[in-house]
Amino acid sequence: MGTLRELKPGHVWAHFESICGIPHPSRHEEGVARYIVGQAEQLGFKARRVAVGNVLVEVPATPGYGERPTVVLHGRMDMVPVAAPGVQHDFEKDPIRPVIDGDFVRAQGTTLGADKGIGCALALGIMSDTGAGHSPLELLFTVNEEDGMDGAHGLQGGFVGGRMLINLDS
Repeated sequence: MGTLRELKPGHVWAHFESICGIPHPSRHEEGVARYIVGQAEQLGFKARRVAVGNVLVEVPATPGYGERPTVVLHGRMDMVPVAAPGVQHDFEKDPIRPVIDGDFVRAQGTTLGADKGIGCALALGIMSDTGAGHSPLELLFTVNEEDGMDGAHGLQGGFVGGRMLINLDS
């Protein structure tokens, strides 16, 4: 078994590893939201949150792409909190422990939360990749998809301006 640091693109897997280290079951996404906002602010991007907990990061177009339409990249911040039989894990306090197992990334004794976590990591990876050419981006991170769809239901008209959305959580 290897570590996530061996995988490419490294900046995406670094974000995923960081997200795994932050407890984030449904209704407890605050730590991941703070991580996302902190990453955006370190790069000088505008990040805003709404009462329901959703985060939106605005990433300007790279040179030569400014006339293109804004694209919304969507990821969800929660995860399904399930431990294997006999495994003691407090999903509100304990980190997920990812490992490489052959061709797969798995968690030790729990669900990995990869469908949501990797979606967030991909969006953050694009945000932090200074060599990637892209149109203006809005990175939308929603809460509580697994237990009520609060983030989706809490979206207010005008929160995002982009007319194209790519969902990154599959």
